[in-house]
Amino acid sequence: QRARARRDRLKRLRAKRRGRTLEVTLAVPMGEAGHGTKVQVPSKTRSQIVSRTMVVERRYAVLVGVAWFLLGLTWLVYVLDGAYEERCLICTDYPDLGVQVCRHGQGQDCAFQQHQDLIVGMVGVMSVGFTLLVYSICLYKPRNTRARKDEEMKKQLELEEEDMKSATRKKIKEQEEMQQKEVVSRFQRLRSCLRR
Repeated sequence: QRARARRDRLKRLRAKRRGRTLEVTLAVPMGEAGHGTKVQVPSKTRSQIVSRTMVVERRYAVLVGVAWFLLGLTWLVYVLDGAYEERCLICTDYPDLGVQVCRHGQGQDCAFQQHQDLIVGMVGVMSVGFTLLVYSICLYKPRNTRARKDEEMKKQLELEEEDMKSATRKKIKEQEEMQQKEVVSRFQRLRSCLRR
């Protein structure tokens, strides 16, 4: 009984302390409306709370996406710009005529000819960065893991409660059937006794 009284007293103290932390005193001059200086901050549920870590994760993901995209774009522009000293032979086939026409290229003309695999890699790096960027900006919704666990626990408890109710209904139905069978069997015994 003392332990219960102590627990109740601690609960009241915690509630009082929580009430004090929700009070915010503003040092703003009162306007013509004459509102008071106290503002009641509504308490949020666990699912509405977004932690600082979640915000930092999102910013980091945006930063990494931008970095990958810009890195791929920079390399791509550098490779496509080409070096002036690069020389190559660019040939085109004309099967109708049975002729192959070749010309000498220099600088930018040779970028696709000599660095085709590098260009594909750069486009891949850019696409990874762009995908991460789109995901982190548009699709990612930070959720509190504790709130998610609470929701899962709530669903699990509801399922267990529903299972218990169905099991109870089943037991009650079985008991009623047993009682009916017992009444029928007694009635048949009584009937057979009366016939004799």
